[in-house]
Amino acid sequence: MNDREKLPELIDRFNNGKLTGEKLTDFLEMLKTNPRLREEVRLDSELNEILANMDILELRQKILSIQQNRQKRKGTDFYFFLLAASLLLLIGIEVLLIMNNTHRNPYNNTTLTPKYQSDSKQLPVNNKVKQAAITTKTVNKEKKIRDWTREKRLAASFRKNPSFENMIGSTRHAGYFRMDAPLIGYRFSEKAEIMFEWTQDGHAEIELKIMDNTGTSIHESRLLDKNKYSLPPGTLNRGLYYFKVLQNDEIIFFGKFMVE
Repeated sequence: MNDREKLPELIDRFNNGKLTGEKLTDFLEMLKTNPRLREEVRLDSELNEILANMDILELRQKILSIQQNRQKRKGTDFYFFLLAASLLLLIGIEVLLIMNNTHRNPYNNTTLTPKYQSDSKQLPVNNKVKQAAITTKTVNKEKKIRDWTREKRLAASFRKNPSFENMIGSTRHAGYFRMDAPLIGYRFSEKAEIMFEWTQDGHAEIELKIMDNTGTSIHESRLLDKNKYSLPPGTLNRGLYYFKVLQNDEIIFFGKFMVE
């Protein structure tokens, strides 16, 4: 054990669990009485751990190779120098890795650990409240948009048609015809039966045609020989409607009503 040229090799074998038998016994005795040797063993162990953790075995082999080639010339003092140089080299490598990562990811979007990751099942109370508030706000906004769109559509459905407005009233000049229901501008409930009633001379057949406020034909009746005609509830959507009563293709009455 007096040959100090072999001391670095013994330290390395000891830390790697490869020192056995008499050599191990002698080495342990030296550790008891030599504080500097104990420090060398500790430093070597730490270096081995760093090398293993960074997964750069190739570098470790190169360092060990340099150590073995030059330990005869430098002895124990060189071993301390080698440890220091190795640590500086590892620090440099780590700095380069950090700089390279920063270059690839300039915004430093560090991945969160599970402890801080957002998890909908384990949101903090404050986050749940905020999420609920955002959801409620979004739903309310969408509801307002739907309501506004619906109101706009309904408003368009009740817009008057100027051409039809000028035709409202009876246009027959011969004979007698009176529209008893609906009165001009009468408002039906959306769930109500829409009833038409009239009074006329004789029993001539008439025809009833209903249009919406855009002039689109919505409903045409068959030839009617009675004084009543009705549409079941729900037949027409909410809106403004015009209707005309015809006899032999001649308009004898033009009226309007609403469904609300």
